[in-house]
Amino acid sequence: HDLRSPLSSIGLIYKLMEAGHIVSLSDRGKVALNQARDHTNKMLAMVNNLLDIEKMEAGMLQLELETVVVYEAATLAVQNVAALMETRQVTVDLRQTKDKVIVDKFRLVQILTNLLSNAIKSSPPNSQVAINTQPGNGYLKVSVTDQGSGIPEHLHKTIFAPYKQDANNQHKGMGLAICRALVHLHGGEIAFESQPGRGSSFYLSLADQSYNT
Repeated sequence: HDLRSPLSSIGLIYKLMEAGHIVSLSDRGKVALNQARDHTNKMLAMVNNLLDIEKMEAGMLQLELETVVVYEAATLAVQNVAALMETRQVTVDLRQTKDKVIVDKFRLVQILTNLLSNAIKSSPPNSQVAINTQPGNGYLKVSVTDQGSGIPEHLHKTIFAPYKQDANNQHKGMGLAICRALVHLHGGEIAFESQPGRGSSFYLSLADQSYNT
């Protein structure tokens, strides 16, 4: 909490600067401001993830379950990664997401944002990430699929562990660890399929609208 408050204040100053209320920036200054804002947002996301993990471990994170159309949550998640999509030149296909699921909407958006962020970073330029839904027996399977290079087999066992490094010593943060913890908190499951050179698919199994809460 002591870290989150000053980071939020810094982010507010960046927004005021971007709007021209504090100082007029050159094109070079605008680029630098965008970079600073992105790094601050990453730090804030890390702090929020740590707080969420702490709450879940203490049994204090409460879910507000409701019937949610996956398309609505996915649209909000896409908005959260819009800048990354533009930078990486990757699009997201949401056409097959009309099904409904029983979830905490805010947390589903959080899960999909993390999965989309990873998928976009793994995708080549001018490719597409797809979000699909598939009804099951009392559950709904939500998948996020990319066209990237895939996940090396030796990383499969630790992919959901927090702060692991990949073969290039790049830190992966807590995104997937948060996803797994939140899905399990909903009573669901998360898994993935991946082959080198053929992309990756992450699957969430969550209660569909017929589930009796």
